[in-house]
Formats: sequence, structure tokens, C-alpha cells
Amino acid sequence: MAPRRRDRVEFIIRPNLTGTNGWLALRRDLCPDELPRRFAAIQVWFSDLDDFDSRSPAKIIAMKAVGAGYLNPAYYRWMLGTLLLFCRYGKKRGEAMGWQRYYESFLKRDAEHDWLKEEAFRFIDALLTPESVSSLLYPSVRDFYTLFAAEKYLVTRNLERIAYRYSKVLPYAGYFHEVKDKAALVERFIRERPGIRFYGSGGDSVEDEGAAEILDFYYRVGRIEKPLSLFRADSPHRLNRAFNIYVGKDRGGLARFLRPQGLER
Repeated sequence: MAPRRRDRVEFIIRPNLTGTNGWLALRRDLCPDELPRRFAAIQVWFSDLDDFDSRSPAKIIAMKAVGAGYLNPAYYRWMLGTLLLFCRYGKKRGEAMGWQRYYESFLKRDAEHDWLKEEAFRFIDALLTPESVSSLLYPSVRDFYTLFAAEKYLVTRNLERIAYRYSKVLPYAGYFHEVKDKAALVERFIRERPGIRFYGSGGDSVEDEGAAEILDFYYRVGRIEKPLSLFRADSPHRLNRAFNIYVGKDRGGLARFLRPQGLER
């Protein structure tokens, strides 16, 4: 069966051999010429953090054995367990599950509270200075966010302290941390704010796909206008059709497209 028109993809900026040139693709049901206007109309934007806006600070923390120590046998059991999660559930879901286990095992001060161990708190503050956060951001991410005026909310599985640090560098209106069900959060947000009709979202994971699908559902039932959803792809050959805009790590092509002068097409 041939793919439906809405599932087909058009490359506005074709990728180079390495996929590092700020390539941009759109699902065929999204008109390229309408894209700047559609972004300008967005009232609320939901954004992922790890591997979407930025290199993953969670991975850095885990690879540096913060809270565990390289001499701790439990750390190596965690690494083996995470590898098994990758094999069973795939990279994206395995990473999320592995990070949750790391947090519970090595970073939480106790089982009853979400407080961080003092060592972990100090490490995060030292790691995520404004300068280092800027260096961890993917190319043109900050530029992209300056090009549309929506209220931007960070929705992440990551720790509150990490979300807070990024909120000091990127123009988030607020953040939701340690979110395990992004679709439920987005749905609750829509229900609680009936006056908002223009939404967008971005991410790279199964949880972010769920958020994009919830937005599409509320569009189909007439509750909101047609949403925009941005997928950060590992490869231009692997695009998630639940979203309608596709980029690699470099958001420069999309940023150029949204500027008043646009691209020379």
C-alpha cells in the first residue's frame, strides 16, 4: 500500500552525506510557505531537553559516575543492566529507563524524597554554568527560539536542578521536571487552558511522540488549531511520521527558514 500523502516527506534543505548541514524536511501535509506564519501563531510550545535541545546532561552525569563512583560494583551492575534495557526496549526507551534507575540508585538522598545528594547537587551546579549549558546546546537552538514568540515550556524526565539550570539560558516560560507521561501533562495543560488554540511541540522520544499525538487528537476534535510538531532525528533516513517537521541536531536550516527573509528558494 502506498503511503498516504500526509505521511510523505519533502526535504526543503537536503542533507549532505553526514547529515550535519542543518537539513530540514516537512511532512507533505504541511505547506512550506505557511511555516513562518504557523510558527508566529503558536501560543504555547512544549520542548524536550536531552538529545533535543541539548546534549544530554543526564548521560554526562552517568558516565562520570556522579553519586556512585568508579570503584563501586553497583555502578557496573547498573551499566550492564542499562545495556540489557537497550537490547530489550531499544535505545530511546532504554536510556530513559536506565536514567531513572541511576537516579533512584545513586542521586536521590533517600527513597522518600526527591532531594539530591549533596555531591550530585554540587556537581550539577558546577557542570551546568551558563557558559557550559550554552556549549552543550545543539547548533542554532537558541537562535530558533528567538524567532517565534510562543510561551515555551520545558517538559523533561530530567531532574529539577538540571531543568532550572537550562531555564536560565533558554527562554523557557517555565518547566516541568521528572515527567514520566508527557502526553498526560500536555492533555491536562490543554484542558486547563481553554482559551489557547495554537500549540507546538518538539522532541525525539516515544514520550514526545505521545505529546505530538495528543495535540493531533485535540485538533481532530476541534479543540485546537492544527499543531506543529518538531522531530530531532538521528538520521534523515529515520523520520517519525507522528511529527510534521524534521531536523537533525543543527536547527540552523529551520531558523533560516523562519527569518523574515527566509531561504532563497
